[in-house]
Amino acid sequence: METDDISVRNELRILILEDVPADAEVELRELHRAGIACLTRRVETEPDFRTELVAFAPDVILSDFTLPAFDGMRALEIARELRPDAPFIFVSGTIGEERAIEALKHGAMDYVLKANLRRLAPAVQRAMQEARDREARKRMEQALQESEARFRSLAELSSDWYWEQDENYRFTVMPGEILHKVRIPPAEYLGKTRWEIPSIALTQAEWAAHKATLEARQPFRDFVYRTRDMDGNVRYISVSGQPVFDAEGGFRGYRGTGKDVTEAKLAELRGDMEHAVTRLLAESDTLAGAMPKIIQTICETLDWDCGARWYWDQQDEVLKCAETWSVPSEEVAEFVETNRRSTFVPGTAGLIRRAWVTGEPAWIEDVTRDSSFLRAPIAEKAGLHGAFAFPITAVGTSIGVMEFFSRSTRRPDEALLRVSRSIGGQIGLFLRRKQAEESLRLRDRAIESSVNAVIITSYGRPDNPIEYVNPAFERITGYSAAEVLGRNCRFLHRDDLDQPELEKIRSAIREGREGHAVLRNYRKDGTLFWNELHIAPVRAGPGVITHFVGVQNDITDAKRYEAQLERQANYDTLTDLPNRNLLNDRLRQALIYAERHQRVVVVAFVDLDHFKFINDSLGHHTGDRLLAAAAERLRSCLRGTDTVARPGGDEFVLVLSDHENVESVSGLAQRILDAISRPFVVEGRELFTTCSIGLSVFPPDGNNPETLMKNADAAMFRAKEQGRNTFRFFTAELNARINERVSMESKLRNALEAGEFSLHYQPQLDLLSGGIVGVEALIRWHHPELGMVPPSRFIPLAEETGLIVPIGEWVLRTACAQNKAWQDAGLPLLHVSVNLSARQFRQQDLTRSIRQVLQDTRLDPRYLELELTESLVMHNAEEFVTTLRELKALGLRLSIDDFGTGYSSLSYLKRFPIDRLKIDQSFVRDIGSDPDDAAIAQAVITLGHSLNLRVIAEGVETEEQLGFLRARGCDEIQGYLFSKPLPAEEIRTRLAAAGGLHL
Repeated sequence: METDDISVRNELRILILEDVPADAEVELRELHRAGIACLTRRVETEPDFRTELVAFAPDVILSDFTLPAFDGMRALEIARELRPDAPFIFVSGTIGEERAIEALKHGAMDYVLKANLRRLAPAVQRAMQEARDREARKRMEQALQESEARFRSLAELSSDWYWEQDENYRFTVMPGEILHKVRIPPAEYLGKTRWEIPSIALTQAEWAAHKATLEARQPFRDFVYRTRDMDGNVRYISVSGQPVFDAEGGFRGYRGTGKDVTEAKLAELRGDMEHAVTRLLAESDTLAGAMPKIIQTICETLDWDCGARWYWDQQDEVLKCAETWSVPSEEVAEFVETNRRSTFVPGTAGLIRRAWVTGEPAWIEDVTRDSSFLRAPIAEKAGLHGAFAFPITAVGTSIGVMEFFSRSTRRPDEALLRVSRSIGGQIGLFLRRKQAEESLRLRDRAIESSVNAVIITSYGRPDNPIEYVNPAFERITGYSAAEVLGRNCRFLHRDDLDQPELEKIRSAIREGREGHAVLRNYRKDGTLFWNELHIAPVRAGPGVITHFVGVQNDITDAKRYEAQLERQANYDTLTDLPNRNLLNDRLRQALIYAERHQRVVVVAFVDLDHFKFINDSLGHHTGDRLLAAAAERLRSCLRGTDTVARPGGDEFVLVLSDHENVESVSGLAQRILDAISRPFVVEGRELFTTCSIGLSVFPPDGNNPETLMKNADAAMFRAKEQGRNTFRFFTAELNARINERVSMESKLRNALEAGEFSLHYQPQLDLLSGGIVGVEALIRWHHPELGMVPPSRFIPLAEETGLIVPIGEWVLRTACAQNKAWQDAGLPLLHVSVNLSARQFRQQDLTRSIRQVLQDTRLDPRYLELELTESLVMHNAEEFVTTLRELKALGLRLSIDDFGTGYSSLSYLKRFPIDRLKIDQSFVRDIGSDPDDAAIAQAVITLGHSLNLRVIAEGVETEEQLGFLRARGCDEIQGYLFSKPLPAEEIRTRLAAAGGLHL
């Protein structure tokens, strides 16, 4: 592909506008003598000049000033029109000083007199260098513009909005997005603090805590408050903010983002409400005692203004109002009082009648505009608009209605309607249970109007035949009285006779006493229902039993709910796999069986590789779908006797029983690897992942669940270490490695106190002067038993355990003290570079700690340089800008280490108060043979200089690398070509030697 980039061509294209061929030849010889390779074309006329400017596309234009056909100033005008970026140089013997100045003002790069052509080659070289610099700046500006455009697009697509406050916490920026995203006018916020906005509802304690955070100039995240939108609907807003400081450290206010979390907050409140209702029912003896608190809880939790319970009056066959609750308001209280005096006949119109008849929740957005709502006039007078109702049900039948009203219009909330069904069922079950308990205490257990099934059997006749059943029995079982009279109750069990609770009833009948059991019975249509059966003898006199009375309570819904709770306690809701509780139980059972029958059990830990990346980049919803699909594939690989469980996260555990040998388990593990590595299709998107598997075997690897799980987990991590997408069995060697790591950690914890650490210093040289300008402090560990422990072995362990913080502080203090000692000895002034780890950088008191070290060692801050890796500062650039500025304010130097290996954003990089970029040694190593590494090194140097930063290259080991870096203008180097890291005394000796250290 052709390109106009002169940096990739070997020869310059030079267009010479000259009417004397001999003069053009002299100019060309002068360029060749200076080593400039070029292609040239000579023209004399304006038409030819115009043609070659387009066709030849010269990099440089050399023009005589006086021409027979037209003059050089006209040529300059044409060149600026057709080839504006090409340098234009006058080469003339007749141009005067005034005309030369005029030419330069009109765009000429330079002028050279024919009598002094030795200036021609430098002028061309200088012009080309400036052209290259302009091209580099243009590209960087274009990249910056593209980056900013992407940022703007992201902000426009995001559900969040941006805001700013001044130093008095008044809103100064509140964009229009808030209006169409959550229907809150920006004008309601501008010029006010949050606590001055009437629609925001928080307690005094909550405001006090928030103001304390602001006064402390601390960032805050997910500060949630309640407000109302333009329609009067409640909105929950979550805001996060960062303090803003000017260059002098003065507080300028806050800026941050906000987002609408109404749905999440309402979901939380609905759950709290449902739990509160359950608790109130559990703590109450009667429904009448519980209902006012339940109504109040629902209203206050979800911002409804009043509510009521309606019950069915069987005598009058109408719905009547029972318990109520309302907010303090005269108008609302009048509406509630009107309800107390009202009754309703079931029908399909209105609100409570519709909920009663359909057995489903009902919703009206605005009752004042609903013609079917008969109480619209009094509701409008009370200022009530939104309303919903739900039935109180028991065994699928409506036994009451709950009704609620709001002073704002309310769009239907499907999630609330689902919760209300559950609450209606809870209240219904509570009511039925209390009724059943009372009926058991009544002397007459055979009242025909009982809502529970009542059965009376003859005790004195063979087989205890049924003599009476009430209507509830007919409704529950589907059998009519005529179909069951004279039969024994066992027909309700059908063939399901293996029920231990049946013996309780038989024993009670034989012994002539009361009995209670929970049984599985079957309706006439064959459907199962759970029956809580209470029986009691009917005595004609002392010791004379004539009948038994049984009361059946249909507890199918309660049993179903109990089964759901049991399943939730033992199964993972996302994948429907056994959870950790059930996994432990099944593993114990498998081990008991294996020990008894001398069998083998294998425990396999399966972990999805790089799942966090998918979860973070595509969202938890996509991650959950992927986990469910992975669980299904694992199921398909196993036999019916095996168990696959999900204890949490992206980990699965397999319990494999009755395998003949390790080879069969290895084959199964390979099938699992193959199954997981196939692409997953989630919502139309192809996702790819692999897994790592660790296996432990009973009995050799452990004889209890805890040991087997731990060893399988260790083997899984070994599989990850060896490249992922593989499986590994637990071995003694792996156990030894774990023990070695524990031992190494113990030794590392004692090393600092025992004085086993030391520092070596690697010199850093200035390529222009050839002299040493600084040293990098590098830690060394000499253990009395292990000898010299390489940093690659103990630094990652220190990072993982958090020991890097005290070790890093020791390195910083020791390096500063050593540099001060060199200075006090009269040695040349140097800066010492100290690396900061990610853990150190995230310390809350980092700036204070470094300031204290500088004060204690009396080292001038300008002779300390902190090195931070590119990936560290770019991980959370927005947050780290503040920390970097605090460190820079101490007066020390900041350097970005390993530059080029991360994902730097130019918009952030130019905001960082850094002094140096360090080219990572991975790019320096093959700089002479790998064009990509060479290009990256060149780009880093150019980028650093364009941002007024010095650039240092590490790992320089050859003269070829040195020559490349020197030719590209790199400022400093360090590496074995000049010096390896040296102890402090050797640095002192070499600095004190005559002439110091030089290239």
